[in-house]
Amino acid sequence: MEAKGFLFGTVGVVAILNGTVAVLAFLKDVLTATNFGTSLAADSLTLAYFLPDTIGNNLIASAIGVSCVPVFAKAFASGSKAHFVNLVRTTTIFFCLLALAVWLVLWLYNNEATALLAGSSTSTLGRLTASLIQILLSTIVIFPVFAVGSALLQTTGIFSVPAGAPLLSHLLIILVLIYSMVMHLDQVQMVYLVAWSLLLGAIAMTAFIWFVIWRKKPLRAMGDSRMIDHAAIEHISRDRQAQGQLWKIFVPYLLILASSQIGYFVERNLAAGMGSGIVAGLNYAFRLSQLPVWVFVAAIYSVVLPSMSQDVFLNQTVKLKSTIANAFKDILLVTLPTTLFLFFLRVPIISILFQRGAFNEHSVYITAEILKGYSLSIIGLSISAVCVRYFLAAGKMLLPLAVSIFASGVNIAADYLLKDTLGAASLGYGAAIGATVSAVLLTMLISKELQLSIQSAIRIFGKMLMANALPSLLLFLLFLSWNYFDGNNGKGIGIIILASGSLACLVIYYATLRKIKLIRNSGWKGR
Repeated sequence: MEAKGFLFGTVGVVAILNGTVAVLAFLKDVLTATNFGTSLAADSLTLAYFLPDTIGNNLIASAIGVSCVPVFAKAFASGSKAHFVNLVRTTTIFFCLLALAVWLVLWLYNNEATALLAGSSTSTLGRLTASLIQILLSTIVIFPVFAVGSALLQTTGIFSVPAGAPLLSHLLIILVLIYSMVMHLDQVQMVYLVAWSLLLGAIAMTAFIWFVIWRKKPLRAMGDSRMIDHAAIEHISRDRQAQGQLWKIFVPYLLILASSQIGYFVERNLAAGMGSGIVAGLNYAFRLSQLPVWVFVAAIYSVVLPSMSQDVFLNQTVKLKSTIANAFKDILLVTLPTTLFLFFLRVPIISILFQRGAFNEHSVYITAEILKGYSLSIIGLSISAVCVRYFLAAGKMLLPLAVSIFASGVNIAADYLLKDTLGAASLGYGAAIGATVSAVLLTMLISKELQLSIQSAIRIFGKMLMANALPSLLLFLLFLSWNYFDGNNGKGIGIIILASGSLACLVIYYATLRKIKLIRNSGWKGR
């Protein structure tokens, strides 16, 4: 995967689709901020969606989608269509039943869940949150069905459809938010409409995924174009063994995701006790910090995971090492300057994107304080994600599970230790500390196992720091200029200077990368 993969090829297409989804997601956030600001209605919607989104999407569906890919990829590499089809069918049925069981438990204990999230199920915040949870809870069943379909398409080389499907959901929510503004609905009416649009959007994108599977029939060519060495095929597990492999990957990965979600839950719980609007500000800051991960990093690891899984299955070690090394390099090329951009320009970015309607200067301050630390977590989260994908492909999940639990513990401890001193900002810094610990430990493990050259990695990282030196200085000057013009009613001039300066940073960064020949480097080489 060369640096040019961001512009050409599969990774480029997926990154563009991810970017489009991110643009719509930010437009949705802007409209949400305009309508709700950091009000009680905003907090209730954030808390209500957090439960089904965490359990149904971020835990169950994410674990299904990721853990299915290496198992599906190995079954696909075997050339046995019957084995592959049966594996997909039984996997879909089982996970649907699992999701239904989870939905039933949460439905029965809705009040208890609300009290855990909002502090009380009888307060104004608690009552509104409980009502919204009842609407959104059904997404717990829908997201896993989407995840299996997405894994099936990725395994068979179709990456654009899973990447583009969320466009349907975001478009529907945006239309609802615009309708609410035009009709001048009050915040309670709007929050219910948004909740229903979230549910219908999840249904729409899931239906689209399976409609494409039905129309394209991606398995028709299987066996015709995949010539695999028969000695390697003997090592493939059949249905029961493949399902056992799936569980060995799914359960540890689910626990990895759970450890991360526990950290997110603690953050939101602490935020709920810090005052009105902190939960909503935390949500906006988190989404901003995740933008490069959603757009570029997700594109990379979505494409490389099936490839790495087949490389492991076929014992193609050299190709595997090259794929992982180049993935590391490409991720750092994007995430390092993005981290600096969000850190230095957090206030103008939040002000330009969100400051209108109910989202006032206080809302900007809250969100910027949290984003200050969150921006520093981007590199660690991105590197950790690629490392975990290797362990998924290799079927070795105990070590990354232990690292994830330890890093989440560090994150939570940092939140509690810093909250009295830094306030809301501690939530962002805690996330950054935990992500950095995870990335360092996982990189050490993967470098040792694959014998990647640490010296080469340090040399490339040093070049990247050199390439970001001048842009960092320029970003700091842009930060100072924004404070000056914004404080003197010159926001329009500040925006023009900010846009011009940001473009100059990009040009300088690219020119420096070309000058030191970093973007033509093939990556970290094995010893």
